[in-house]
Amino acid sequence: MVLYEFFIFLFILTSFITRTFGGDDGLFSRIIVADIFGAIAILIYFIDGKKYFSSNRINSAWILIAAFALGIFGSYFPLKSLFEVIILAFLVLIFNSIVSHYNTPEKFSRLIIAFAYATLIGSAIGLYDIFIGGHGLPRIFPERASGEAVSGFRNAGQAGAYMLIAIVTLFAFYNSQLFGLLNRKQRNLIRTTLFFSFLFFITTGKIAAYIGLLVSIFCYVIYKRNFKVLVGTTLLVLIVGFVVIRFQAAAPLLYERLVRKVETRILEPAEGKENNAGSNFIKANFGGALQAFNDNPLTGSGIGGFMNRYGRYEVHSTYLKIIGETGLIGVIGYIIFMFYFLKTIFIPSKISRANPYANFLRELSPLIIGCIISWGYTYHLRKREFWIMFAIAFLAFRLIHSSSIKEKSPE
Repeated sequence: MVLYEFFIFLFILTSFITRTFGGDDGLFSRIIVADIFGAIAILIYFIDGKKYFSSNRINSAWILIAAFALGIFGSYFPLKSLFEVIILAFLVLIFNSIVSHYNTPEKFSRLIIAFAYATLIGSAIGLYDIFIGGHGLPRIFPERASGEAVSGFRNAGQAGAYMLIAIVTLFAFYNSQLFGLLNRKQRNLIRTTLFFSFLFFITTGKIAAYIGLLVSIFCYVIYKRNFKVLVGTTLLVLIVGFVVIRFQAAAPLLYERLVRKVETRILEPAEGKENNAGSNFIKANFGGALQAFNDNPLTGSGIGGFMNRYGRYEVHSTYLKIIGETGLIGVIGYIIFMFYFLKTIFIPSKISRANPYANFLRELSPLIIGCIISWGYTYHLRKREFWIMFAIAFLAFRLIHSSSIKEKSPE
């Protein structure tokens, strides 16, 4: 299974490169390089005769897929709906392959390290492109729009959403007992990744991710009820303010873009300004989702059947997308899936706090609340990083009952 793990590692390592092989339509417009590695890993997994891993949590994902698949028959664009179902089924197979393989403490640590490497590389490339590549030196990835920090992502919004999940997951791991089980090199990797990913996160201008992280930090401070955490959070906010101010000199186009995003998405709507492009888009986009539900309450427009029927863009919200594009059937499927997802992270209080895997999930639980808020403006089910994070949480849940936990590796 060494070859299998190599391709899973490549899948995770390239998961931040979301630029697709095709144009704006068709199946190839949805496939990224990581999917090729993931498909090879799945093929090797089944060729080796490994049994499909089954649990209520994984079965809930197939219930979700079945609910979405029912909408294909009433979809305005059946082929697009079929593509969406295939993509989701593929990600569930990847999820299943990961949790079937990384089921020991040693392998679990390797999974965390792989995700850290992907996040660090994606962040470092993004920072290089926006600060150094923007001053005449060659960029690693081409610029999509002036002042936009993208790295390997198709747009800064995807970059912000990815970094939010990565930061939340790795920060919870960093503050858990599991962090002490790593060797010095691995611990330094996690620290470095958190530093660079946070810097890159700031440059993305993804307002929903900003709000999500602020909510995560707030919930974490309340959960910990620790003066040191409060001081650390305050210091973090001051550092962010200082870094953003320095953007004006180091990357003026980036600074202007970030300021404009805050003005149009937060300040102007708060002041009640009607002629705001951002707020008008949200009203039209969200309103279209509700209209799609009203037109067909049972299955909605069909998953992926919203765009070019009710608006130029897909619904910019997981929850309204589920309502508008999958109707009542999809809503029920999503509720079942999210019930088991949250049940994985919010573990019972009776589980020993001395268990390092239970400790990790307890560190993650208040932070995940911010992600849930952020998903109100981001469709998370299609994102590879969501399924990687879910796999990490699910494996930690399974390893709570592991009978042998390795001591910290030698320096």
